[in-house]
Amino acid sequence: MSKNASGLGSLTYTMRNGKKYWTGRITLGQDVQGRQIRKSFSGYKKSEIVEKMKKASTFTNVSGIVDNGSQILGDFLKYWIFNIKAKEIKSTTVIRYDQLLRLHILPYPYANTKVKDITILNLQKFVNYLVEEEGSSALIAKNTLSLIKLFLDYCIVLGIIQANPSHYVTVPKKETHVNSGKYRIFSRSEQENIMATLDLNFFVDQMLYLDFFTGLRRNELRGLQWRHFHDHSIIVDQQMRRNYIFDDTGANTLEKNKIHSLKTECSFRTIPLPEIAVDFLNGLKEESIGKHKRLNKAFTSSSFIFSDDLCHPIEEKRPNRRLQSICRRLNMEPRPLHSIRHSYATRLFEEGVDIKTVQELMGHSDYKTTLDIYTHVMPEKKKEAVSVFDKIYAKK
Repeated sequence: MSKNASGLGSLTYTMRNGKKYWTGRITLGQDVQGRQIRKSFSGYKKSEIVEKMKKASTFTNVSGIVDNGSQILGDFLKYWIFNIKAKEIKSTTVIRYDQLLRLHILPYPYANTKVKDITILNLQKFVNYLVEEEGSSALIAKNTLSLIKLFLDYCIVLGIIQANPSHYVTVPKKETHVNSGKYRIFSRSEQENIMATLDLNFFVDQMLYLDFFTGLRRNELRGLQWRHFHDHSIIVDQQMRRNYIFDDTGANTLEKNKIHSLKTECSFRTIPLPEIAVDFLNGLKEESIGKHKRLNKAFTSSSFIFSDDLCHPIEEKRPNRRLQSICRRLNMEPRPLHSIRHSYATRLFEEGVDIKTVQELMGHSDYKTTLDIYTHVMPEKKKEAVSVFDKIYAKK
């Protein structure tokens, strides 16, 4: 055996019919699963074997991955989600990606397309099919396309493809209606009726009550500890949400109540409280101290503001179910918990609070999100704005 002078691999020979029969072996790199790819060439001419080894080495790109795009979309996408992307995104996002893959890609023949064969036209046809034939919402189609787009960007990094066709694919538009429910809020009278109905001895209702004064997201509410109630304000610096731990096969273990940092820097904020909310929390704190004492548990500044009768965190779906139950009892259209958050913003707008301040209180990273809520929930302001012309040009 001898090492090839060019450093490509190794060369060996055996004698056949009185001639040297050469065998060259080369390690090309790894496939996307991390397995080593090796290749061998045999023949009587040493120079031809060396030349074949040189050509083979060109299939290895800068990433060290050996692949000519023959990977099947569905299989490769699943591998990418759980073995590559899962290391840099939240576990809940991994679950969302997996759902998109299982429900909106794998059931269709397009999932068997080779990565190298994905084109603008066939991908556009697939997206059109999801919306027009399968009846998927525009949002589902958009999210599915976004997932494929991220995946194909990674394939470019690997050198498997040269360009990303998904950047030129669009989601077909569906007929939409203005104010179709994106921001479903409670009117002032509806809000008053709900707050009057809440049982403030019940831990879930206590959470709903404070939300009307803070506009916090569900997981921000769940993550509140008594150290966050300070100087007539609520300090928001963490959230409690579910977390998934994955193994190499994609199987997961669920952690229901895991403390995490907030998503964006703007989500870290301090929310001043009205006196009625301050009084409520002071009373709730005394109750919490007593509850911990009865259960022989230590009460500390890290104890959760909202907890069940055993001082356990409140299960994340309970506030939403409770609010919808109250709505039905009051003959209102059931609305999700997030409607309280939008209602909080609306009450501020109704009292003339400027958009920048509302943005900071809501923890929006982009003022356009706040502005979008304003333009949807305050249509009467348009009439009020143009009425200025009546004053200017009113007949004297």
